[in-house]
Amino acid sequence: MHNRSGLPLSAALFYFSPNWSVQRLWPADTDYTELGRTDDNGFTVPQGMQATLPAGITHGIERLKLFATAEPTRFDVLTLGPLDVARSVVRSGGNALEKLLASISGGSLVRELIPCGNTGDWVTAELELETSA
Repeated sequence: MHNRSGLPLSAALFYFSPNWSVQRLWPADTDYTELGRTDDNGFTVPQGMQATLPAGITHGIERLKLFATAEPTRFDVLTLGPLDVARSVVRSGGNALEKLLASISGGSLVRELIPCGNTGDWVTAELELETSA
């Protein structure tokens, strides 16, 4: 990962798993990590991971997504268990991005357009890993 913005960023890395759950991989022990400016070498997430394929499966795609914002932000509203498990959302009333995430998670419809104001400066980056047997 690289932070070339010149500002420290609140960041969290999520894994979008095949059972449609969304899990925070990094940081493991807190809501977000402050990621300072990096040089050309970037920053390595201090967690090893291994991709495996179930028996009979010869191809798989894993998705990782990094969320970052200039304000300290709790990203846990983005976590989601498998689709067959009821969701329990903990609401927070922090900055503009947290309010937007809470309003989305509170929607009662599958699709819903929710008006919102300025959500602050934030960005995402996605990495797709392809595994073949």
